[in-house]
Amino acid sequence: MLRAAAVSAGAIALPLLDGRGLTATAVFAGGFYLSDDAGGMLCVLSEFREAGPLHLNCAAWPENAGRFARVGDKFALADGTLRSAAVSIPITGAAVWRPRSLPAAAPTAIRAAHRAIRAAAKTSAPSRTLVAACLHPKKTDSEEISPFLLAEIQKGLLALAERPRDAAEILLGLGPGLTPSGDDILAGALLALRAFAVHGRANRLAESVIPRLERTNRVSAAHLLAADKGQGAAVFHELLAWAVAGGELKPFLARVDRIGHSSGWDALLGMLGALAAISGDSHAREG
Repeated sequence: MLRAAAVSAGAIALPLLDGRGLTATAVFAGGFYLSDDAGGMLCVLSEFREAGPLHLNCAAWPENAGRFARVGDKFALADGTLRSAAVSIPITGAAVWRPRSLPAAAPTAIRAAHRAIRAAAKTSAPSRTLVAACLHPKKTDSEEISPFLLAEIQKGLLALAERPRDAAEILLGLGPGLTPSGDDILAGALLALRAFAVHGRANRLAESVIPRLERTNRVSAAHLLAADKGQGAAVFHELLAWAVAGGELKPFLARVDRIGHSSGWDALLGMLGALAAISGDSHAREG
């Protein structure tokens, strides 16, 4: 039996914890995703993982918590505790997590933030990642990255600036995994655009992505919908704020590295693509 206690709940996850029945939709080593009949989604994981809009972060959470759930398991909230046959999680003490809004930033500040994030990623991104392949080809681990995937990702990034429909067609559902790389890139781009209130460009991208969500899986679709609301993992909001303030970024990139196998870096690549577009920083879009 897994017994833990929720310490924080994302603003999108929290409404699902109202007593309705939930079903385990996906399971990974460190936790599991639960969904309701309307397609709402939350992710149950350790308090040492990033807070986020879909996350229920829990104390006393083992690294192998995924072994306590199987796809199809039923969960329900009763007496303030989320339960299944093998899991018990009191949620009454959980704080609500919401991202802080970024202060208004001039294009020059956004351009400087973009260049700072790009420079830090260029030296910090592992060679196995797409962001390393795009920003610093000599660091790429060619055995880890499919040439076809890299070529499609590069085409999708180029399309982000002016052809959002093409970007969605190329990137949505592209790559393996619970959240495919192409989806993570689109989510990162949407998050950056919403964070800096570039809503016209964000709306054009969302109008190309959201109607096509059937091309990807339910978990990835939920993250894309959250990104369109301007919400993602806590580290991305903090990274953007710190970059605008001119602070040291490498500690944030160490946290990015802990998000999935490469999902954190893929989302960062999408953020860089969006920031290059909105800052007009064409030089920084070069590989």
